[in-house]
Amino acid sequence: MNAGRIISVIFGLLSVAAGFIAVFYFASHDGKEEPQQGVAGRRAEEFVGRWVNDNPQTGGPEIVEIERRLNRLSVAAWGEEAREDNFWGEQFTHVSDSNDGLLEIKWDLEQMSIVQDIEVLEDGRLKIIQKTDFPDAVGKPARDDTFFFKKG
Repeated sequence: MNAGRIISVIFGLLSVAAGFIAVFYFASHDGKEEPQQGVAGRRAEEFVGRWVNDNPQTGGPEIVEIERRLNRLSVAAWGEEAREDNFWGEQFTHVSDSNDGLLEIKWDLEQMSIVQDIEVLEDGRLKIIQKTDFPDAVGKPARDDTFFFKKG
């Protein structure tokens, strides 16, 4: 085989490899736009920490812990008395969700479904606006509550 033929074969293999890479890249991104480098999660650190309810007698979550794990934020919550049996679980959202200063977290607990809008206020407190539905409890009305947390 002469040198020209070898180079031609190499370029052919490289073209096929590039085609496979392009196909797998676009297939794995489902047409979703990637956040710009340096912009994603620019406000994520504001949310990170252990937050304690200012008024635990309100019946909402007593403790909320938010951690950054690479490109995701982990949100864990505990109900009354912050006992293990009152652990709500852990939910995740992409750090870019923090860019507008608001996180939306959804919980499907045993007897209720909760959607929380979480934001950090200018005074440094965490504010959670919580909408609670009771899908299996006939006649039990949905509730809207607002809770405030401080780092602790």
